Amino acid sequence: MKLALIICCITFCTFTVRAQKSQFKFAQTHFGVQSEFLTNGKGMHFASQRLLIGGNHFWGKADFYISIPLLSADLSDSEISNYSSGVITGARWIPFGFSSKAPRPFMGAQWVTPRFSTSLGGMTQKSRLGLELGASLVFNKSWTLELGCSYITNQNTPYYTSRKSRETLKLPRYSVNLSVKKFFDFTAGIGSETGREYALRAKTHFDDKNLLSTWSVALGLTSNILLSPYNFASEQVFLPKKPRIALAPDLALGYYLHSADLAFRLSYRPFRLSQSAYGFEWEAKIHRLHFEAFKFLTDYNGFVPFAGAAIGYEFTALRIADNGATVTDLNDSAFNGAVVVGWDIRPNDVQWYILRTNIRYIVDSKSYQKELKISSDHLEIDFIQFVFYPSRFKNRNL
Repeated sequence: MKLALIICCITFCTFTVRAQKSQFKFAQTHFGVQSEFLTNGKGMHFASQRLLIGGNHFWGKADFYISIPLLSADLSDSEISNYSSGVITGARWIPFGFSSKAPRPFMGAQWVTPRFSTSLGGMTQKSRLGLELGASLVFNKSWTLELGCSYITNQNTPYYTSRKSRETLKLPRYSVNLSVKKFFDFTAGIGSETGREYALRAKTHFDDKNLLSTWSVALGLTSNILLSPYNFASEQVFLPKKPRIALAPDLALGYYLHSADLAFRLSYRPFRLSQSAYGFEWEAKIHRLHFEAFKFLTDYNGFVPFAGAAIGYEFTALRIADNGATVTDLNDSAFNGAVVVGWDIRPNDVQWYILRTNIRYIVDSKSYQKELKISSDHLEIDFIQFVFYPSRFKNRNL
């Protein structure tokens, strides 16, 4: 995440002189698929298929994305029965933008979460730094074809092959990939003369009707990263310290206060965390409900960052079993707090929808049952959340 922020800052500073560019071309959303070949250079090979979701910012000079694994196949009959680079969070710098005339280079950094297991062993997931290079070519105006390569650091990983035996596995660290993406400009037409005239007319109308401050509903896909292991799990030395990254819908009901450029929302995210190895298994079903408040800090050509805080309640149903016998089966709850940051892509003040990025650092309380000590800090990342304003949609035909 630090590298993503550094790339964002470099790009921001480099292209500040381009601030006269239209805010309506500031960002575009993209969806795509990727085929990837991975190897450790010593006989272990895998192929995978991935889903790409992200957005280009700063007029095509920066790309922030999430890459979700769909399928994986072992091409070498290795001792690893299941390997994937996991969910990848990436930030790219595209120094020369996009072009349909010639390939344009890109470089970037990735937060890679490789996961793997053997036939009986636990699913292990790590956090690693990835570096990538490649080139992209535009075709049919809104599509890109991309060829890239990446390197994952520190892929020599200790792994328990039984409850008592451990060895070091040399996992794939090199990859070559081919991607196809489709870009969507959700602000197309807003920057035209007609669009600008409509925005002025709508703002006057909404102001007269007190609709600039309004309710919203939102839906996105967020990932949950456990930052420290649960104590009961870490006591089992053969068990991976942390479960794999979990994905969940990010649902919210909010209210935007225009005069103060503030937003309030009630958000709900249901997660399922689990691990199993050599007969030991656990599962935690988490329902997270937060009241969040955040202030928008500035508006840089439609890029509107925000920061705030949250307080909420977390409900957890936990089950632990060893060789088929239930060890623990409990329901518990606790209050917790969170720091909330992110940004909106807001071309004007009257859009009936916007795209939002949410990042939450959740600090768990210590009120869980003391004998289990299942408290832990979490990080949530939701790159694209669709925010819908019903009253603006109802009054959009002016």
